[in-house]
Amino acid sequence: MGALERVIGGRFEILERFGKGSFGEVLRARDHATGGLVAIKRLFDEDASPELRERFHREARYLACTTSPHVVRFVAEGMDRQGKPCIALEWLEGTDLARLLGRGPLPVEVAVEITRRAALGLHALHEQGIVHRDVKPANFFVVGDAARLADVGSPPVKLIDLGIARASGERALTERGSRLGTPVYMSPEQARGEEDVTAASDLFSLGIVLYELVSGKRPFSGDRTLIVLAKIVLHEPPSLDVARPDVPAELSALVARALAKCPAERFGSALEMARALERVSIEFARRARGSSPPPSWAEVQADPSMPASGLTPVLHVKVPPRPASELLSGRGEQRVITAVFADLSAAADRTAGRLALELSAGELGGVCHGTLGHQVIVVFGSAASAGDEALRGARLALSVRARVPGARIVVATSRARVGETGLSADVIERGSGLRPSGAGEAIVLDAPTARLVGALLAVEEIHGGFLLRGEIGAEVPAYPRLLGRATPTVGRDPELAMLETMYTSCVAERAARLVLVTGPAGVGKSRLRWEISTRVAGRAEAPTILLGRGESLRAGSPYAMIADLVRRAAGIVEGEAPEAQRRKIEARIGPLVSPVDVGRLVDFLGELGQVQAVPGAASAALRAARSDPALMGDATRMAFEDWIAAECARAPVLILLEDLHWGDLPTVKLVTSVVAAARDMPLYVLALARPEVHVLFPSLAKEERTTVMRVDALRPEACERLARAVLGAGADPAVVRLVAERAGGNAFYLEEMIRAAAEGKEGLPDSVLGLVQARLDALGRASKRVLRAASIFGERFSPAGVRALCGGDGALVSDALDELVEREVLIRCPDPARASRDDLAFRHALVREAAYAMLSPEDLTRGHKLAAEWLGASGETDAALVATHFERGGEPELAIGWWLRAAEQALVGNDFDAAIERAELGARRAEGEVLGSLRLVQAEASRWRGDAERGSSWAREAVALLPRGSSAYFRAIGEIVSSAGRRAAWDEVERWLDEALALEASHEARSAQIACVCPGATLLLQAGRTERAARVSERALSLASGVRDLEPYAVGRIGQLRAFRALHEGDLSGARRGYVRSMALFESAGHVRQACVERINLGHVCAELGDLDRAEEVLSTCLSAAQRMRLGTVEAACHLNLARVLSERGRLADASIAAARAEEQGRAHGGHRIVGAAEVHRSGIAYRRGDFVEAEALSRKAEATLSNVPPLRAGAMASRARALVALGRVEEALVEARRANAIVESGKHETLDKLVRLVHAEVLWAAGAKEEARAAIEKARAEILRSADRIGEPELCRSFLENVEVHARTIALVAAWAV
Repeated sequence: MGALERVIGGRFEILERFGKGSFGEVLRARDHATGGLVAIKRLFDEDASPELRERFHREARYLACTTSPHVVRFVAEGMDRQGKPCIALEWLEGTDLARLLGRGPLPVEVAVEITRRAALGLHALHEQGIVHRDVKPANFFVVGDAARLADVGSPPVKLIDLGIARASGERALTERGSRLGTPVYMSPEQARGEEDVTAASDLFSLGIVLYELVSGKRPFSGDRTLIVLAKIVLHEPPSLDVARPDVPAELSALVARALAKCPAERFGSALEMARALERVSIEFARRARGSSPPPSWAEVQADPSMPASGLTPVLHVKVPPRPASELLSGRGEQRVITAVFADLSAAADRTAGRLALELSAGELGGVCHGTLGHQVIVVFGSAASAGDEALRGARLALSVRARVPGARIVVATSRARVGETGLSADVIERGSGLRPSGAGEAIVLDAPTARLVGALLAVEEIHGGFLLRGEIGAEVPAYPRLLGRATPTVGRDPELAMLETMYTSCVAERAARLVLVTGPAGVGKSRLRWEISTRVAGRAEAPTILLGRGESLRAGSPYAMIADLVRRAAGIVEGEAPEAQRRKIEARIGPLVSPVDVGRLVDFLGELGQVQAVPGAASAALRAARSDPALMGDATRMAFEDWIAAECARAPVLILLEDLHWGDLPTVKLVTSVVAAARDMPLYVLALARPEVHVLFPSLAKEERTTVMRVDALRPEACERLARAVLGAGADPAVVRLVAERAGGNAFYLEEMIRAAAEGKEGLPDSVLGLVQARLDALGRASKRVLRAASIFGERFSPAGVRALCGGDGALVSDALDELVEREVLIRCPDPARASRDDLAFRHALVREAAYAMLSPEDLTRGHKLAAEWLGASGETDAALVATHFERGGEPELAIGWWLRAAEQALVGNDFDAAIERAELGARRAEGEVLGSLRLVQAEASRWRGDAERGSSWAREAVALLPRGSSAYFRAIGEIVSSAGRRAAWDEVERWLDEALALEASHEARSAQIACVCPGATLLLQAGRTERAARVSERALSLASGVRDLEPYAVGRIGQLRAFRALHEGDLSGARRGYVRSMALFESAGHVRQACVERINLGHVCAELGDLDRAEEVLSTCLSAAQRMRLGTVEAACHLNLARVLSERGRLADASIAAARAEEQGRAHGGHRIVGAAEVHRSGIAYRRGDFVEAEALSRKAEATLSNVPPLRAGAMASRARALVALGRVEEALVEARRANAIVESGKHETLDKLVRLVHAEVLWAAGAKEEARAAIEKARAEILRSADRIGEPELCRSFLENVEVHARTIALVAAWAV
């Protein structure tokens, strides 16, 4: 290509090659007529095919007749010097949409404007009768650079490349069914291979482009072209607002309309779509006024990392909800279907193969959908279910395999929507792509289908999947297995014993018998059939087993079940020639009957077996019978009776008739006739059916030799036994119970629930849903709609709530509910305490789960939202229930307040884990004061759980968010103070108390302020910070003075503080009275947890007074309450005080256990003070046992733990000093005793101060400082007597002096040392 090369009559001078494709190239050239630049499209080969040259010419002609600023401008058409076709077009600077998409999704408003202009370009083509047929991002050109685009605000867009466009009326250039276009952007019409697609096809493709521009994802994708095409035809993609949640609902609805499967449901024209996009753009602008401007197009081009979401202020505008009357429609129903995927690309005659497939599918009730690539998909159960969709799909697969050699077939079962062609992406990918290695040309089944048909057809499991091998003969199949394990027959011993006894009697007495076994679908009738077949087949005189099955589509067809039995017995295979089928019948009966009878039996058993007659070969008897129905009836009956009699002469005969409810009256009459005729023969007929068989064939149960047996649901114990056998001995008992409960005694459901449990799956397996929905289909559309609405509320619901969701005529809904009660689908709630009088419930949880699973995603979301609104307006008290409905209803912001209420309810109910969890659910989207309130609930729950560190973190977050000086603010400070006290962080305690006291609380918040400060003062007293505690106490009491309407909780906190001050000052009687009063106040205010804490304090005071019986009683009661309410820290404190009481009473073993539990729980909950005190008590117990080494070690450990709690640390030192003396280390003991006594003398009192004084005196005596020891013991006695004088009650005073070991020993030593 030289610089001087010219084309199209020398008008255009080629400058450079710009790009190339498979068939041609694009050149930049100069137009000598205008001096401007043009783009030249040129075919590579002058010998290009006529079809390709015709397409090239058509493109030029279409562009020449189209004038639009949104379509690339045509300049000229002609040849180069070598005769290669050329088209000259305007030169465009910029890039195509495909390249821009490589940077990610575009700003929403920019994507809408690009698509609007693209629609105008398509409109210009459509006005000329031209359909583009290859609408995709690469065929739209965005003109201009970033700077210029920033000026105009949105990019000019031009439609380019009309290479496969076609005008109406022009002939097709490809054969029917050939692929033309880009698969991922095809319309359903194109994907099906339709020849004459309309402008609506372009609009579907443009909808795909818009979806991708906004979300960055294609609505239809897959790793194989066949999967993509199948999805376009059959799959409903996620709505745009699901793919990108911040998209406005009106834009999502616009895209959904463009992507409608039916062309008539799309926009009427490209211009109509462009106007709809324009309205969306105007709405964007209106909503965005006053908000920060979105990033410009230029900014997004310059910085691809910038979030392409310029509509954040717009996207959260509420869209009015759909009226309740439109909530649940038949079109929105989801159901389990079975789909057969047949790839005919390797078939010898694809057209004949497709016709054969469509014929067989129609006979079996399937709906066919074809796609390009010679793939046909047949769907069963999309409109209504008989419960045998998987079986019909498998039978179709067998039929196609026999009729269409080379067809590759997959059968898959999954969920789909009613009234639409939609299949789930999962089933399409499985159906179009599932072919395990080693499958060869065999029919492949997915797991749900294999489980549904495995008992009825020959299914082989291989690595990676299942293969369908054919029909099961009458022979006994292999041992039933579940998850690779042989499964025992459970809960059916009485039924099996009865069936086996009747068979034994039949054979022994040579007396024919018919047994009819009835039971609901899935209850285990087939397992009974397998078990009895296995047992009798193993006998010495093994029977001949003949099997016939009924099918839903053949229900009522004369002799359909007998035909199945004859064909199985003879081994006839679908698709065989009639001659071969007759030979098989002859081979079966030839050895059994006289040669004279063979021809007759072959003729009439062939008629029963629906074997086509060989042309011209029919016998005279057969020809006569075919012209006389009565004669045919007699002849076939006699032939069947003679055959069975011949079989009985050789061996006992067991005829199995499965699914007789799908049988036919001629079959029933023929079987009863055979039983009557063979009354003296070993013939045992076992018929299995659902209960409706009695309605269909009422006379059957009345026959002379018929016995009816009903199979009921398995008992729960049997269900659990099977679940344990399969899941293993280590299975979680809770999972085993849940599986058994959900199965409801249905054997099939049970096995599927076990599979789901083993795989860790939740929800109802599709295999179970498919059977349950068959029952629901029988209820009718209106009843199903009501059930779906009811299922949104759960197992129990209010009829008023269902009426609110369904809308419309409430009387019709009520009538439907009454009918469902009569049909035993629903029950009226029997427990008035739990529900109002008119509440209803699902009789079985599986029915509710099935109805719920049949809701479409849209109805599910809207239904939960309406349920939440109705429950809230109806005064529902379970806040978590309302919040959950709002969450599932797509309104998480509305759920926040309900989560707060739910967390508070859980906190009140002492379910601290639930309180934390529910608050966290609300906190995910909450902010400001509401978030602060949620964190406060979590802090309070954590304190009661004993998680001080976590609670402190949440409390700090709450303080930063709550209004300063509010009641909640003071509660949050109280949580921080409590946590700091447990960690002995006393400076932190003082700092936050200063914050609380510095505020002038409002009247409403005063109680909360007092309740916050009083426990802080108590903590400071416990820490030995006496002066600071006194100032805080006085300030707290002054805050309460003059306020008459303080909340009882605040008054209780004041009483608690006064009681502790009395205890600290040695006024035990005052402390006891104070704790009794504060406990009563807390109980009257409903603060049962705080009342429980006061019981600990009361028990402690009783122990100090020597009232050990009362102390143990109070503390034991408190411990039970703490354990019941799961109050970890309270339980630890109970054990601590009980350890002291039990030790005083000499029960050292019990005391040791209590102290160890207190220490363990204290460590778990971050309670340093409790841990250290427990170690002190354990040291004392060890000392009493005479284990001085352990006593010394424990006290040393306690001393380290209590480093920040001086009063208690003094007790640890004293305990160690006593142990050291016993070990002979007196000098070390004296140092410890003096240090401990110094702490007590400094005014840092605690409950162990009297122990410290006693040990100090004992160590001095042991060290030889007798006089100093006498002075010390006298001072210790004086302190004891001073406290005794304040008790006031003589009996308590006596127990104080005599029952407390430290007190009694101190007084005894004064006398012994002759002080």
